[in-house]
Amino acid sequence: MAFFFLFSKKGQFAVEYLLVTSFLFMLLIPSVYILYNYSLQSQEQMALARANEVGYALTANAEKVYYYGSGSKLTLQLAMPSMVTAFYYRCVKTTGQPCEIVFEMGENSLGFTTPVPLEMRDDCPIEGIFKKCQFGITLEDQERFRAGGPKTITVEHKDNDKVYIKIE
Repeated sequence: MAFFFLFSKKGQFAVEYLLVTSFLFMLLIPSVYILYNYSLQSQEQMALARANEVGYALTANAEKVYYYGSGSKLTLQLAMPSMVTAFYYRCVKTTGQPCEIVFEMGENSLGFTTPVPLEMRDDCPIEGIFKKCQFGITLEDQERFRAGGPKTITVEHKDNDKVYIKIE
C-alpha cells in the first residue's frame, strides 16, 4: 500500500505541474500578442512622425533656397523614415502651380505642398494633371532614397528658376 502512495504523489505533482504551466502559458501567449501589436503600432507612428519631420524640412528649405535666389544651396542631414513604400514629388503640368513631396507608407500617404517649382526630369510620367517623378533615376537610387537612415540632402536653386532636391 505504501508503494501505491509513492506513485500517486508523483502523479499528483505531475498533474499540478501541468496545470500551473498551462495556466502560465494561457497568460503569456495573449500578453506577447498584445505587446507585439503595440510595438508595430508604435513603430508605424514613429515612422509617420519622422516622415512629417523630413517632409516639412524639405518643403521649408526648398522655399528658403527659392527665395534666396539663383545659385543658393543648402545641405541638410535628415534621418529618412523607415517603412516607406514610395517617395516621389509631383507638380501640376502648368508652371507656377504648387508641387508636392509625397511619402507613401503602407496605407498611409503624406503629402507636403510647396509653392516652389521643383525641377522635373523630361521622362516623368503624367498622371492626370500631375507630372510624377520618383527621387532618383535608376531603381537602385530609388531604393536607396526609400531606405531608412541618415541621408545628406542638397536643396539647390538652379538657373532655370526651379529648385532641385538631391538625396545622397
